[in-house]
Amino acid sequence: MSISETEIQQGLAAGDRRGGAARLGERLLVISNADFAIATIVAAGAILRLALAGGPMLNDEILALEHVRPLNHFWDVFWGISHDNNHFLTSLWLYWLDSREVGPLALRAPSILMGAALIPVMATISRRSGQAAGLVAAALTSFSYFFFNYSVEARGYAGLALAFACAFDATERCIGDPRSPARYALAAATGLGALSHFAMVPATAFLALGAGAALLRRSERVAAAIDAWLRIFIPAGLATLPTFAFFYLGILNKGAITIGAIMPFDPFYFFRALAIAIVDSFGLPIELSITATIPIAIVLIATSLVATIALASRAVSAERKFLYVAIIFGMPIAVFLLRPFNAHVPRYYLVVPLTLILLISDFLGAWWRAGGRRRAAAAAALTAALAGGGAQIYQFQVNQAHPWSEALAAIAASSDPVVTTDFDDRIGLFVRYYNWREDAHIEWVAANDVCGKQPEWLLIWWASLDEPMPERRMIGNSCPMSFKFIGRHSTWGLSKVPWALYRRERPDGSG
Repeated sequence: MSISETEIQQGLAAGDRRGGAARLGERLLVISNADFAIATIVAAGAILRLALAGGPMLNDEILALEHVRPLNHFWDVFWGISHDNNHFLTSLWLYWLDSREVGPLALRAPSILMGAALIPVMATISRRSGQAAGLVAAALTSFSYFFFNYSVEARGYAGLALAFACAFDATERCIGDPRSPARYALAAATGLGALSHFAMVPATAFLALGAGAALLRRSERVAAAIDAWLRIFIPAGLATLPTFAFFYLGILNKGAITIGAIMPFDPFYFFRALAIAIVDSFGLPIELSITATIPIAIVLIATSLVATIALASRAVSAERKFLYVAIIFGMPIAVFLLRPFNAHVPRYYLVVPLTLILLISDFLGAWWRAGGRRRAAAAAALTAALAGGGAQIYQFQVNQAHPWSEALAAIAASSDPVVTTDFDDRIGLFVRYYNWREDAHIEWVAANDVCGKQPEWLLIWWASLDEPMPERRMIGNSCPMSFKFIGRHSTWGLSKVPWALYRRERPDGSG
């Protein structure tokens, strides 16, 4: 029995269809597995943030609440407060919810949601370099203490991080197609990010710098690259105008803008702030005290070497390399050269470790795909970062057991709720907030009034968790008073409130 050529061709075509269907099924299974893994990581990160966001309000959160409380209308948020602590969108939320009956969890809800939303956005960006890179980015973002911390505070930094990640994603898509609708996504991210925190403006400027270099590489003509660059970034520039307008209107209304604290530029504290942002983003087991010159140098040099090796590898696309360099290297170099005040604050460099997560994810993802020893090294590096981040988050939560509010509760419950301190760091802010929220009547006494007021309680600033507390403290040069240690009320982390509570001893030794 002979088989015709037509029958042979039909059999081959059927086999191709069955083989193609099998291959498609395998690809869909891989995609489905990756999607499920990322969704699991996102859910874990969201649950973690939701579960641990209920601690008492902290310094700048309380200050923001104090700013919005006198306002008469929600629109006053935009020009009725002229202060660097006014993160417009956060202040708007706090204005709507400010009440004694509303707890910290509700006040922090937008930050929790945006912190959780950051995880899939980071995964989406990194998945362009491979499924493994997307999983690494999701895991690093989810369990990074640095980004966890700003997801559980009613501040603008979670919004800034999410907006920057969306802007990075849109910028990369626009480089491939400058006429893409993604440029409007970039504009939206830039505008909303600037309303979350003004740091979005310079962050977008550095994205524009990197994109300009990438467009020049893609185009044979400078004029074409400039035209493409303008198409991409003019809408983003226009989107920042409301933020500038609100700042200007606030200054007109109030006569000036108030800066909470001003510290002149200091190279050591600049490098320390940058190192802290990196250490707390990747779970590095390093303490960076104000005397830790060598550890700070090691962190920054090692980070620069790792970033350089990753950028030199084939793990990162050519266009993406320009964006990475602009943020990771360009932004810190610009700060060092411009020497602005308040360069000592780690959170101001938030977009640098965020971009580092993307770069490291690309690199580890490539090593995972390579298999063998490189896969083992990538797995070990990721495990170490997640373990370190988990340890930092655990330390954060453990030190929430006895927060500052417990100290003030003990004072308020006493027959003589008068307290003095050995520090002035916003103690009045905490007392006013506690009195308002709990309908208490705590009185704070300045150090030069202790002889006249004879305070019953003493709070001291004790940042070291390792050093033992002194059992007694003496205050008052002309009227010595002895205070006995009652307990430590210290929170740990980027927004710590390290207090220790003492009570005045009586002549008979009671206290």
